[in-house]
Amino acid sequence: MNLTSAFSNKRDISQLKMEELEDLEFHLQNREKSLRLKVEQLRRDLADIETDRAKVKTELSKR
Repeated sequence: MNLTSAFSNKRDISQLKMEELEDLEFHLQNREKSLRLKVEQLRRDLADIETDRAKVKTELSKR
């Protein structure tokens, strides 16, 4: 079984040693955590933008 594009090395996973698998698992967990944090920050940023745009639209409609 080959690894997905989440890991750039396309070696057959069954050929990896136990230590390599553990290292890969650790790397993938950290990468997932990092990406999830980025996604959450992007969601917060988008929510802030939507709030700001709504305020701008309200102000524009008053003028």
